[in-house]
Amino acid sequence: MAQRLMLRGADTYLGAVPNIRKATAEIRTDPGSFEVRVLEFHECLNTLSRVISSEVDRMNYFNVVALRNEFDGKHLPTPESIVRDRDRSAIAVAQDTFREIRQRTTQNEWQFPNEVEEQGKLTSGLLIEGYGLFLEKLYDNPRLSRLFVLAFEEVLWNEFQSSNLLRDVTPWMIEDRGEFARNVEKGLERLTP
Repeated sequence: MAQRLMLRGADTYLGAVPNIRKATAEIRTDPGSFEVRVLEFHECLNTLSRVISSEVDRMNYFNVVALRNEFDGKHLPTPESIVRDRDRSAIAVAQDTFREIRQRTTQNEWQFPNEVEEQGKLTSGLLIEGYGLFLEKLYDNPRLSRLFVLAFEEVLWNEFQSSNLLRDVTPWMIEDRGEFARNVEKGLERLTP
């Protein structure tokens, strides 16, 4: 159900972006890769929720610790739980988030939706960056967006090495390697050409 709503939101709010329009058309023809990425996203989000509430090593989870400190008892709602619980305020924030993604993309603040043509990588970027923006809006805290992305990617790196999501975002992580926990940074340095 959440997958259909995400696609509808992408069509409604982001359909004017050529790469996104092309990606949603591909997904409707062959939804397999999209479904896998959404499943991996939910698994990583659930793992991040567990890691946030546990004692973790800052050498592996520096941004997770920072996100926990910023969250102060808030939770990470999954797209599925928002739809299942019919959380009207979160749904309204999600719609507003789609509008902001459109604005950031058309103003070229977010360049990747205009540049990335590969549907899987575009899906991964929009899921992760879009959810970070959603959290920022949901909790009215501008620090949450970037912190979420970095914390989520640390969990991907440490817990989901064989995931499609990690494969898709690794080039971006390499560019941002200095922002991650020390052990993640070291791993990314080994991948740097």
